[in-house]
Amino acid sequence: MRSPYFWLATYDHDLAEVNHVSIPGPDGLRRTLTTSSHSVPGAPVSEVWLGEEILPIVEEAASLLGESETTQLLARVVSSRKTLGTAFAHFYAHLFAAWGVNRSRRFGSRIASYCWANLSGGD
Repeated sequence: MRSPYFWLATYDHDLAEVNHVSIPGPDGLRRTLTTSSHSVPGAPVSEVWLGEEILPIVEEAASLLGESETTQLLARVVSSRKTLGTAFAHFYAHLFAAWGVNRSRRFGSRIASYCWANLSGGD
């Protein structure tokens, strides 16, 4: 059986594209949570380091979603002072480990190179 591959595309997005999430509250209304994490303008999210400013966002997400193994995992990965890309790679790898998702950077680089060479014409 082949393992699924989950691609975060952290080199393709800047912070403004991914610095928010919408979560339904207990009343059913959608709440949008946005982090004010700093980054170099236009830098990919793979370069954005998570600081203390992310912690209140994670706490609010946990309060909206309810305390669970998943919200505890989220709190652990973002509080470990990783980049946004690395934190979510760890989060998704752990969350989907039972289905064979892992965070093989080497494999991801090989896939990206293959796609670039074969699907884009290499331009």
